[in-house]
Amino acid sequence: MDEDVYYVISFSLTIIGMLGVALYWLGGKFKKLEKRFEQIDDNMGSPSEKKGKPAVGCPPTRSG
Repeated sequence: MDEDVYYVISFSLTIIGMLGVALYWLGGKFKKLEKRFEQIDDNMGSPSEKKGKPAVGCPPTRSG
């Protein structure tokens, strides 16, 4: 009977530990991904934020 309890407890702790490590690792990946999206947002911005520069993908305007 005691062996069964030890088995269940050790198995549960193993699963909880594996989940904890996986979630910690994923958290780091999502943090890097969020930083990358912030860089992309900073680089693109809206046309009004670019102070007269056309938005990405817009053809240049002719002056003159």
